[in-house]
Amino acid sequence: MNGTFILLAITPNAPIIWGFIRINSEYLAIKTALAPIMNNLLRSAIDYSPNTYSQAMLIAQLLPAQAALPHLDNIQEYLRVPMACYLSSVVILSVAYLQFLYQLVKESRKFRIIAEVEREEETKSYLDDEADRIRYLNNRIRQQHDAVLQHVVMTYISTIVFIPVLIWMFIGSFQDAYIVKPHWWNIALIGLHGPYAVVTSISLFLLQKTTS
Repeated sequence: MNGTFILLAITPNAPIIWGFIRINSEYLAIKTALAPIMNNLLRSAIDYSPNTYSQAMLIAQLLPAQAALPHLDNIQEYLRVPMACYLSSVVILSVAYLQFLYQLVKESRKFRIIAEVEREEETKSYLDDEADRIRYLNNRIRQQHDAVLQHVVMTYISTIVFIPVLIWMFIGSFQDAYIVKPHWWNIALIGLHGPYAVVTSISLFLLQKTTS
């Protein structure tokens, strides 16, 4: 089971790496195509004068930038590959891990019931002071056990919160020029960081509350 889990986690890395290598090469091609235009505009800015300014001349300087458009389209295509792999890996791992999480919670409850019965039997043979100390230690152990279980559950939740955002990003990637739309980037940045930050903060709060 552990080998399968590791395999599912590592397999998507190959197309993700390939996709970002292609994206980087297209980005460098865009920089190469735009570099002469930027240099020309910087030289023109030095001699700028309202009397000699011409929109037609500016448009003529910007027209070569059309050579970068095919590379931008390629970036949009290649970006779908990491998104699709990331989404599929998160979904597969979430579904696969769900059964382990269920078994963990089930066995944890069973172990806790058995442990409670055994501890009660043990404390009956001690004096009052010793029994109180044993109960205190057992209570601390139970709190730590609950903290670990809560942390495992919150870690799982912190993973599945990515799924809705990734689905939205992947569907939105089929729109024209999505990569230059601010709202796509805003939702992507906030959606991939905001829910994760909230869930991890709740997890730390519960962990501190349980162990304090």
